[in-house]
Amino acid sequence: MLDRISIENFALIDSLELDFREGLTILSGETGAGKSIIIDALTLLTGGRSSTEYIRSGFDKSTITGIFSVSNAKGKEITQQYDIEVEDQLIVTKEIYLNGKSITKVNNKLVTVNLLKELTKDMVDIHGQHEHHSLLDPQKHLDILDMFGGLEIRKILDEYSELFNERKNIKNDLDKLYSSVENRERKMDLLKYEIDEISKGNLKIDEDEELLNQRKKMMSAEKLYNASTKGYEKLYQGEENPSVIEQIGEIISDLQAISKFDDKITPMLGLLESALYQVEEVSRELLNYSHSLDLDPEALSSIEMRIDEINRLKRKYGADIEDILYYHEIKVRELEDLVNSEQLFVELKGKLSKTEEKMKAVGQKLTSTRKSTGELMATQITKQLADLSMEKTIFQIFFKENTWEFFEHGLDDVEFLISPNPGEPLKPLAKIASGGEMSRIMLAMKNILADIDNIKTLVFDEVDTGIGGRTAQKVAEKLANVSKGRQVLCVSHLPQICVMANTHFKIMKKETQGRTVSFIEALDEKEKIIEIARMISGAEVTQATINHAREMLSLAQNFKS
Repeated sequence: MLDRISIENFALIDSLELDFREGLTILSGETGAGKSIIIDALTLLTGGRSSTEYIRSGFDKSTITGIFSVSNAKGKEITQQYDIEVEDQLIVTKEIYLNGKSITKVNNKLVTVNLLKELTKDMVDIHGQHEHHSLLDPQKHLDILDMFGGLEIRKILDEYSELFNERKNIKNDLDKLYSSVENRERKMDLLKYEIDEISKGNLKIDEDEELLNQRKKMMSAEKLYNASTKGYEKLYQGEENPSVIEQIGEIISDLQAISKFDDKITPMLGLLESALYQVEEVSRELLNYSHSLDLDPEALSSIEMRIDEINRLKRKYGADIEDILYYHEIKVRELEDLVNSEQLFVELKGKLSKTEEKMKAVGQKLTSTRKSTGELMATQITKQLADLSMEKTIFQIFFKENTWEFFEHGLDDVEFLISPNPGEPLKPLAKIASGGEMSRIMLAMKNILADIDNIKTLVFDEVDTGIGGRTAQKVAEKLANVSKGRQVLCVSHLPQICVMANTHFKIMKKETQGRTVSFIEALDEKEKIIEIARMISGAEVTQATINHAREMLSLAQNFKS
């Protein structure tokens, strides 16, 4: 629902801020005052086309801001879908610049005009100008028919939708198989080659790391051997010079000989004997280590070749051995699927055939229900139109012939047709109905859908064009009825309609410093009486027209209560 609209430098408006509420809101005023400016501004806030002509003369920018309540789950779901943060309000801002550019924001996030239309299409319905008319979109006609059909159609449609999704999934699987069948032999040959190549590689997890360590060790084996052998010889087997062990042994012998003369020598002997033992242990370790070293050039060459093979497989199948083995596992499964694909193809074709048979049956049931619902809906709309001075009008819902094409919402493609005058053929609404007629058709439709339509804000710009008297009274009553539980904005010049208002705004214009400015006032009860009296008299307001206005307002209040 529209809570507030702010307008700056737009058409004849300098600056304006209006608050709206539930019920029927009337916008009235003298011819040329700019009654439709508010509707034009609201149209831009719901995705209408902007133009530099809207910018007030003397300014380089026009700004319109609308605040909408978002209370239903569907509205919040749509905003979340497009990553727009919203709690209970949607703030839409439209800026139009003289250079032809325009900026649209929703809750301070830049959006496209198409996205704005998507966000507001289930919030506001504007009627009066064809380019904003939901009735002119045949794609919406089926939705309106289904809405009228209520739970009966919804149950059948849910059953059909479930089958539609099942069929879609089967066809997707079949499409994949079709592609597989066309390239089956070629793909199987490739899979077999890849699987065989990886299998022959006989890869083991972390094998590459172990090989790299071995190669590093073997490439430095000679240096390691020389160093360890030299160390062993110096410690244990001195040829030209005594070894470290021999020298320590001599020192121990010398100290043992003098230890009897001083007790302090004894601890030193203990340390030397311990050192001798450790040097002997290191000597043995060095000898064993030198014997363990692999100095085989052929072994190193073999390791190099294995590393090259693993790297080649990595370049083709994965960054490491784990990735290569995982790739191998996937390709084995793909090969199994291809081997089994022929049987699966036959099974899926059979499943598709059975699902489509069910869809035909449910679709025919849905079509039958829609046709009977359509007849009832057309009858009720025709009756409503007769009340609105369109008694010669024939309204019909046309079901286009379908050669068993499965649409997302059934087998049906429908369009609303109308014949406004006797003898004229039925034609699409867009080709026949005028703006005023279109508004009355929508008013008739909204009356029969009043309890089930989820759109909370309706706007009528030309609903009273070319009518008066009893017809105007009927239009007024229907507007009052539709406005119960929702918000209806209506531009009108007829007193019969204006007396039904819950809120009445009067649009006026005045000349200030050589410039024409439109401004709007919310009328209180006394001002409303004067405005209604002005409409009745058409010129001078008299006591008689004031009394008549009071009487009309009283009758309207009785009707609404």
